[in-house]
Amino acid sequence: MRHFCIYGNLTIDFIKRPEGLEYVNYGGGPHYSSLPLLEKNVEVELYSVYSPLLELHPSSKYIKRAQYSTQANVFRLEYAGSTRKIYVLSRAPPLYDWNVQLDECYAIVNPVLGEVTVNLLKNVRQRSEILAVDVQGFVRVCKNGEIALKQTTSALAVISSSDIIHADLEELMALVDCYNVNEAAFKASKLIRGVFLVTIRPRKVMLITSENFKVCELQNAYVAVDKTGAGDYFLAAYVYYYVKSNDEIEAIFKAHEQTVKWLKNRDNLRRGLYRIITG
Repeated sequence: MRHFCIYGNLTIDFIKRPEGLEYVNYGGGPHYSSLPLLEKNVEVELYSVYSPLLELHPSSKYIKRAQYSTQANVFRLEYAGSTRKIYVLSRAPPLYDWNVQLDECYAIVNPVLGEVTVNLLKNVRQRSEILAVDVQGFVRVCKNGEIALKQTTSALAVISSSDIIHADLEELMALVDCYNVNEAAFKASKLIRGVFLVTIRPRKVMLITSENFKVCELQNAYVAVDKTGAGDYFLAAYVYYYVKSNDEIEAIFKAHEQTVKWLKNRDNLRRGLYRIITG
């Protein structure tokens, strides 16, 4: 299989869970998108701003280090039930438009907060057999230190040039500035050139194409307390299975199954950590 090039900045996350457990986690869209590919022994390259603050980040070794900064993305994520708030404590600079792969690959563009420009995306598009994009980093804006969702001109430009797009339901609605599910799906279908995957927790994925849309009901639903990275992981797993099978529906079910397994394993590890800390 051809190698994958993943774009976006890594993060250091301070996470607070509803039961009171707090911990520091290395994250970022490119990190979580690399995990299912590495599990399949697929080669990955990350195009991300490198900072000394990220030296111990497990994904920093995959960065093609063409761009450096003293700053890194540092976020605080506070979970309360099925909702979360994200606060920006520090922010890395955007990627330069020339910070792009030289060889053709499968590309996943997965920014966390506006660090990928439309010009950079155009450069990636020209060098990529498949271009997959996660909408999250294009519809996020920072207001008074907190991340909010908003329709942006860059997001609308991005989805029209991508083969595979991913968003959760809130991001889809922000993207098209519409808060009725069916109407939002219809609006999105008029903007895309490929397929648009909308994850709806805990057991649905909406598949939107330029002709129509359908909702896939999934088995083995799982609601993780900390869902950080689940959409990023799912998108990369979907691209992997789609490349192998060329089947849009089969790829959804297989990516969901792999994502649920990953979330369960991570939650089990963290529950064990919580028991150790609390005695």
